[in-house]
Amino acid sequence: MKHLTPFEEFQSVNPNAQSEKTEESSEVKESLDHAEVLRILDAAAMFADDAHVAADQTWWDKKDLVDYLLSDHIPKKYHKEFLKYVK
Repeated sequence: MKHLTPFEEFQSVNPNAQSEKTEESSEVKESLDHAEVLRILDAAAMFADDAHVAADQTWWDKKDLVDYLLSDHIPKKYHKEFLKYVK
């Protein structure tokens, strides 16, 4: 059985998700919407006691935030359930 990365796992639950590879440019990139970050952190709080540490950072990309929470805070047995909440 192949080990999936957190984003591959996310894609298995959300088949329309696409990797957001961006080329470096001179344009200013806006941070992820505050309400969206709070929604994801609220979902993570259901599965991990320490997910709040992600609130101390500015998140530019939903994929990065989800990957961080999956890799560092949410136990593997809850990954699929968490990913359903953050579609």
